[in-house]
Amino acid sequence: MINKTFPYLNIETTEPSEPPDIFATLAPSNALVNCPDVLDSMASVTYFPSVQDPGEIAPGVEVNVTCMEGYVFEYSGGTVFSQVATCTETGNWSTIFAACTEITCPAAPDYESTTQTFNNGALSNTSYGQTVGTSSNSTAM
Repeated sequence: MINKTFPYLNIETTEPSEPPDIFATLAPSNALVNCPDVLDSMASVTYFPSVQDPGEIAPGVEVNVTCMEGYVFEYSGGTVFSQVATCTETGNWSTIFAACTEITCPAAPDYESTTQTFNNGALSNTSYGQTVGTSSNSTAM
């Protein structure tokens, strides 16, 4: 730093010894911000507009994620079959995606004097699409 005094103006200034580099703090103009690819083996993922390289999902791109049949997104407030989000300028999705999880059903009621049969031969099953048959064990009198 160089100190200068101007007595006739009653001013004292301090000047830097080198001019500041005003461009040193600016981000490069070619820096790209992309959102991560949405990966879920139990979902169908569609980008709008379409994306050629999943590693280059630019801000403004919208994604629709739909679970396959028998799967849902589970939230504390319930379940949904699809989610939509937009890639933001910060490189994040506007929605936090949940993973598709298999739909399960409560066990079928077991009635006295009946036999249950399941469409896949299992003794019990609560998976999506399972069919339960019930037959009576009693004989008519």
